[in-house]
Amino acid sequence: MESSGVMRTIMVVSFLFLDLEPPQLPIVDFQTQGEDFSSCMQQNPSLMAHRISRDLDSVSNSKGFVLTQWQGRRLGFEHKRIGE
Repeated sequence: MESSGVMRTIMVVSFLFLDLEPPQLPIVDFQTQGEDFSSCMQQNPSLMAHRISRDLDSVSNSKGFVLTQWQGRRLGFEHKRIGE
C-alpha cells in the first residue's frame, strides 16, 4: 500500500509435519539468517509450530526468516512475501 522507495517484505516460512499432533511436540524458539536456516531445519526434524515477529525495517534487506507456522500436514517449506 505504501511505497516509500523500498518495499518492506516479511518472509514467511511454513514448516510442515506429517501425522504429528502439535500439543505433543516441543515448541522450538530460534531465529537465524539465510543459509543457516536450511541446515538448522535439516538438523532439527522435531522443529514445529512457531512464530517469530521481527521489525519490518530489519527484514527489508531480505535476510532472515520471520515466521514459522504449524500446518500439520506434510514435511516441507513454503516461502511467501507479505507487505504489498
